[in-house]
Amino acid sequence: LLQSFYWERLLVELMIDWAVKNQIPQLFLLPAAMNKYDDPEDPNIVERFQKRYDGTAEICGFKMRTNGLWSLDLRGLGVAE
Repeated sequence: LLQSFYWERLLVELMIDWAVKNQIPQLFLLPAAMNKYDDPEDPNIVERFQKRYDGTAEICGFKMRTNGLWSLDLRGLGVAE
């Protein structure tokens, strides 16, 4: 049951709501490539992380920046500059 639940999206959406309420103008997320993970029993872990975490960032409106981070500008969502 919980495997089919996209908890990553819920966590990111909660972070966005919290940031808007607290007038934080921009959020950043690390892409999967900048995280360290290893599972010798799962040879596809890198691809799974990229699909799940980078995909979540993109679905939630984050854009990949030239510095390699996912970024979301919240100023258009009611956050003052």
